[in-house]
Amino acid sequence: MKTGLWNVSWSGKKKTNPERLTGRFDSASGNNNNHLKYNQMKANEENLKQKRKVFHVLLAKSMMLQAKPYMLESYGVESTLDLSESALDELIARVRRIMYGKEEDTDKTVRELRHKCLRIISEIGIDTKDWENVNRFMMNPHVCGRMLYELDEEGLRALRMKLYAIRDEVERRRITSQEAQLKEQRLAALN
Repeated sequence: MKTGLWNVSWSGKKKTNPERLTGRFDSASGNNNNHLKYNQMKANEENLKQKRKVFHVLLAKSMMLQAKPYMLESYGVESTLDLSESALDELIARVRRIMYGKEEDTDKTVRELRHKCLRIISEIGIDTKDWENVNRFMMNPHVCGRMLYELDEEGLRALRMKLYAIRDEVERRRITSQEAQLKEQRLAALN
């Protein structure tokens, strides 16, 4: 009589089931192939590890290591360990596009649009002389979620309109704040 891990004979002595101890199961008996699942899981982990290495090497070659936190932030994670395989693939493709896109000579309209966007960003109050500030601002999902040099002409035009709206909102809040301060000063002067 077989019960799980042990073979129990009628004599009452327990004998181990060698199939259960070695982990070898035959699919004909209906048992799962756990060792195959483990090997697949292990291979998937190695694949993810390789992709993380490729991502970091590409960042280093493109001199974009400082942009890594902003890229990860757009996926809602803080570490590459938290990324799914598809997200890692997207990031690798994105860095490759950036690397090879930097080598291409951009046309005049794209350069002009980038310049206009940078001017509006500086009007918002971001120091455009420091690219880390610009990249942090651009990588905000509410602003763009991408780097400035990743955008094509159509993306830059859409960004420019969004930047105008952000600039106007910042200016409106600044004026409202100044008016509130002025009212407080007037009330303080009356008392």
